[in-house]
Amino acid sequence: MHETIIYRYQDVSISYSRLIAKSKTYPLSSIGSIENRVIKPRRWVGRFLIFSGLPLLFGHANLPITGLLLMLVGLLQWRFACLRYAVVIHTTSGEFQALISENAQDIDNMVSALNVAKAMRGT
Repeated sequence: MHETIIYRYQDVSISYSRLIAKSKTYPLSSIGSIENRVIKPRRWVGRFLIFSGLPLLFGHANLPITGLLLMLVGLLQWRFACLRYAVVIHTTSGEFQALISENAQDIDNMVSALNVAKAMRGT
């Protein structure tokens, strides 16, 4: 049986009957709703490293170097943590993040394609 793919991007394929994302298959008949979600970065790790390294700067021997390295790693982690976006599907067996990306446009395109596939499936 030949399936018409209406959306394909990297490791995601959407047809009128199923969604395949990261080698997992979700039948569209079991998907109740689809949403895109913003995942905020975890900047607390960077803050923790920065504030942990600060007291070490005033220590003896190698402690200032260790403190400086901790603060540098914390600063880099805090600076480069970015927003991520997810396609969340609600099925009969729960909620799943089908795809996570740093590009909001990719997620919007996938959600639109899923909504079209679900709408066309109902006709």
